[in-house]
Amino acid sequence: MSFLESLFDRITKVTKFFISLVPLAIALTVLFGENLPFVGAVVGNLIELLNSFVGEGLLGLIGLVIVIYLFALVYKGNGSAVGQAPLAPASTGIPGDV
Repeated sequence: MSFLESLFDRITKVTKFFISLVPLAIALTVLFGENLPFVGAVVGNLIELLNSFVGEGLLGLIGLVIVIYLFALVYKGNGSAVGQAPLAPASTGIPGDV
């Protein structure tokens, strides 16, 4: 594995880890209020972020769709990382078909 492949793999793993913490932080904020250290401001920050997208009108909506799409690629592992091999097509079962 080359240096860039290893770097992109680690960045993807760290991103997935922090994305998975967001629902936990929201649940803790709902249960215990906004006075929790480290997670108390997550809901307020998400609302502020969404309001900034909404305030820009159509361009904000397009930007929000792009951000959601990029996070979905990273989270599902379908991102185009350097050296990532494409999925092989399924065999049809026909003799001579690869």
